[in-house]
Amino acid sequence: MKVVAAIASLAGLLVFTSLAQADQVRFRGGMTLTDAQNCRSLFAGDTFTSAFRPVNVGDNPNVTSLSHLQEFGADIYELAGANFLLKRWTRVDAHGLSNEHYEFAAAVKITSQSPDVIKPDTKFVTLTGLIRNAANDPGTGADCVVAFRAAYFRRYEY
Repeated sequence: MKVVAAIASLAGLLVFTSLAQADQVRFRGGMTLTDAQNCRSLFAGDTFTSAFRPVNVGDNPNVTSLSHLQEFGADIYELAGANFLLKRWTRVDAHGLSNEHYEFAAAVKITSQSPDVIKPDTKFVTLTGLIRNAANDPGTGADCVVAFRAAYFRRYEY
């Protein structure tokens, strides 16, 4: 019963948060792994539901976030105070959720972004890039590094 109450509370909070943040510029879509090097549980071809929120666009907070969600878990990569850097590794705060929340070390490198500048009226965003230690995958003697491509459409709040 406690679990049901917790889920109901979280759902209420998410609805309230969505209503309170109607001017945020957020995107949702899909992410596909195009390559996976030294990974134990991630493979080229894996496809996830994904969300992307750029820093300080519209009423967005001072954090860039990129997430990928699957049937039994999710991971989010956050960078405070800046956008992910183009063609340069950036250490990020990474969090996962499976049976419980966990934090882990990760880095993101965006290799291309379209459009180059995201504005409050941007409708679509595409990203390609790399994630080191994606999903907290322990790797096989070396860091797990995945390459991805992602396509997003603007999420509108009603």
